[in-house]
Amino acid sequence: MNPAGNCIDDGALPGEENMARDQALLERAVRGEGPFLRVYGWARPTLSLGYFQKLEEVAVPGAPERLGVDVVRRFTGGGAILHHREVTFAVAVPAAHPWAALDVQGSYLEITRPLLTLLNGRMVAARYRGECGGGAKTANCFAGAAFTDVVVRGRKLFGSAQRRREGAILQHGSLLLDVDQDLWDGVFGPQVGSGYIGLSEIGAKLTELDWGAELKKAYKIALGGSLARQSLGPLNA
Repeated sequence: MNPAGNCIDDGALPGEENMARDQALLERAVRGEGPFLRVYGWARPTLSLGYFQKLEEVAVPGAPERLGVDVVRRFTGGGAILHHREVTFAVAVPAAHPWAALDVQGSYLEITRPLLTLLNGRMVAARYRGECGGGAKTANCFAGAAFTDVVVRGRKLFGSAQRRREGAILQHGSLLLDVDQDLWDGVFGPQVGSGYIGLSEIGAKLTELDWGAELKKAYKIALGGSLARQSLGPLNA
């Protein structure tokens, strides 16, 4: 049985604080604590850049500021994500956890599997993308393609990124509830791409579910049947 986990429900926070708190979770996992599930939202629409991305290569010049979109840099890689109308969560596991013993692709799949099971249980015909001709990299994460993407009708519903340190893993990801296409177009411009889908397009009632609560139930099972509620506390603890 996997070691029992800890659940942190932070609500909606500014982008900088969200990324700092995810990084703090990784630090705790490095110290052997956890596993952790953190569920959170965004106080304002926020464009998070992958660690190696440059803002000028991703967004229309001046668009984030003009449209009231904050910008933050993740400590994980991948493409940019416009966080808005979604539920976001992070999973952190220490080096001793079984998921940490897997290779990168295997760990992505296992960490995401409880979400896939949850979606299927809610009659959402989601699956892993599988082989996609080597995938596609784009400025907009949700317009890209990777083996471990969770897709519906071939379109991306959930995307995630991962960071490993001293054997510990932090993986965070975004489940699209709805797409504000005007905002996406305004921020990304010609790089907005396509191939993404929100739950609202699959079924209007799906957006009425408390996905934070649903995720806690799903990961409680995956983490060995126990998920104690915990406060992350001070970021430098």
